[in-house]
This record gives sequence, structure tokens and C-alpha cells, in this order.
Amino acid sequence: MKKFEFFDIVVYGVCGAMTLFALYPMWYVLIMSVTDPLQPLRGIYLIPKGFTLEGYWRILHERQMWLGTFNSIIYVISGTLLALVTSVLMAYPLTRPNLMFRRFVVVYLLIPMYLGGGMIPYFLLLQKLGMYNTRWALILPGYGIFFIILRRILHVIQNVLA
Repeated sequence: MKKFEFFDIVVYGVCGAMTLFALYPMWYVLIMSVTDPLQPLRGIYLIPKGFTLEGYWRILHERQMWLGTFNSIIYVISGTLLALVTSVLMAYPLTRPNLMFRRFVVVYLLIPMYLGGGMIPYFLLLQKLGMYNTRWALILPGYGIFFIILRRILHVIQNVLA
């Protein structure tokens, strides 16, 4: 059995304090969300005073909340499917050693991924393509990293199976 030394106590104390500093803001938000709205004016507490779920009921009955949730689900599903399809269609052929101009295509795909034009040219591009203020402006942006990762995975699988 290991004997605790002074250094161990200091390390555990610092780690415990850092954990409290990280968790307290989240705890405070949770407490304030279920506390009666007038109670925080009287002081800060560690436990809720005047428990109420009225704030949550208001959020659940707000139309904009559900519209935002629906949009988030649409973006996640369509973005994931688009990333999977485009990555597989790009990555698999580029793992084939006999593909003509393979190096050129890889470099052609890598350069824009690492040297993006920035936010303003991207905004101007979306505006010119007529995608400004549409769902496609959030769904279509760069899936380059998926292509790189999937290409490497497929290359390793191909070498193992060969």
C-alpha cells in the first residue's frame, strides 16, 4: 500500500480545486434554471431556492426552439450523408495505385483544403451561387478532412487484404 506524501496531497488538492472551478459554472446555470426568477436577486446559493420548471415549459412551448431543433437535425443528417458519400467516392479511387493522374488529383484536392480563401471569398461565392440564406450554405462546406482520413483507412485495408 502506497503511503501518501505531501506532494500527493498538494496534487490532489489542486486537481480537486480545478475540478470545482470547471464544474461550478455548469452547476450555477442548472441551479438558476430551476430557481424562482426572483430568488437570484436575493443572493447566490448552492442549492435551488423556490424550485420551478416554468422556464423549461416556456422553452418547450416556443415555436422557434422546435424549428431550430428541426434545422439542426436536418443539417446533421444531410451533412453526414453527403460527407460519407463524397468521401467514399473520392477516397476509394485514389487508393488504387494504377489510377492515372492520381498524384495530381490528390494535390488538387489538398491545396484548397489547406489554403482556403477565407470567410469573405466564401461568402461571395455562396452569394454568387444563389445559396446565401439557404440550408445548402451550411450543408455543403468542406469535407476535405474526411477524404484524407478515409483515403488512409481504405489504403491500409487494401494492403491488408492484398
